[in-house]
Amino acid sequence: MTVTETSTDSQSVNPLDRLLIGQVIAERYLVTGLLAKGGMGRVYLGRQLSLDRPVVLKVLPGARDPEGRPAHQKRFMREASTCARLEHPNTVTIYDYGELDVDQGRIHLFYIAMEYVPGRSLSDVLKAEGRLSLERSLRLTWEIGRALREAHDKGVIHRDLKPSNVMVYEGVEGESIKVLDFGIAKVLEQTDNEAITLDNRIVGSPRYMAPEQILENHASPRSDIYSLGVLLYELLCGQVPFSRGGATQTMMAQVHQPVPAMATHGVSVPESVEKLVLQCLAKHPEERFENIGALFSEIRQLEWLSDTNTTEENTVWTLHMTQPPGQVANTARAWFSFQLPSHTSKTLLGMMLLLNLLIVGLLIAMLIQGM
Repeated sequence: MTVTETSTDSQSVNPLDRLLIGQVIAERYLVTGLLAKGGMGRVYLGRQLSLDRPVVLKVLPGARDPEGRPAHQKRFMREASTCARLEHPNTVTIYDYGELDVDQGRIHLFYIAMEYVPGRSLSDVLKAEGRLSLERSLRLTWEIGRALREAHDKGVIHRDLKPSNVMVYEGVEGESIKVLDFGIAKVLEQTDNEAITLDNRIVGSPRYMAPEQILENHASPRSDIYSLGVLLYELLCGQVPFSRGGATQTMMAQVHQPVPAMATHGVSVPESVEKLVLQCLAKHPEERFENIGALFSEIRQLEWLSDTNTTEENTVWTLHMTQPPGQVANTARAWFSFQLPSHTSKTLLGMMLLLNLLIVGLLIAMLIQGM
């Protein structure tokens, strides 16, 4: 579906679709089609009329009286206020949020208007392409980590990081990502009495949840690092480390089973990379990287090389790594592995400086004679 066409789903049996598709809501958003639906809310494609740009509209029916709202409605509005604080280019942008009445005031709605990302979910990328290259996997992980780092710095934990919550698109610097859906994010400065959960049930996706989320329903920045480790493992191997059929079996494996070696999936990566993944996937939070910055420091030790214009915040990287045992050594490494003895290097440098001084002196003499 393009961003301008009206969905043929306007004849859907869902009454909300019939009411909204083709209509302008909040006096500025034209609803053009249905993107996704869940048990409690719907996601629509729309267009912001004043700026003529595509938007995504998350809509949830709710109670007008704030005191009478159930937890999931409170959580929806908290998602809006939470995500509006996040400004990193690797995080989807929230444009607007609020409440409105439709159907002559008979239905009260909450809505979030957010950036439309014209791409594919990372889940769809994995289904179409299988496991990804080492360089691409680490680059995508780096960009996801950038979004998480800003969120953590602002006291926000995602708690549900997974491929379907990451959009892959072509940006001005090539392939890039946007992290979506902080809908069950936890704000760190909340007290326990203020925290809103799913009716005290476990929050998250079993295949990507940290053990402490499963055992104690407790999340921290290191829980997001665990989920990021699961995601990196999946990018490299084409499958998650733990998937036992049912949700309960998968969660118990997350808690008790060791992480399968990547070689069991026929994947050969440098030992340093597998060690990094295993540290992300440590069962105890204190054994993982302390924060995203510490993870980045370890990634940089994997010999990321780039052109002279690249900074830590750039998303364009080139990876140069020692090949796993048994593979042909990288030709470029052979070129750069040769080093002159230190005394020879110093002598050569002195001779080059002297030569440059002589050339400059000669040029100055020629200019004086010509005057």
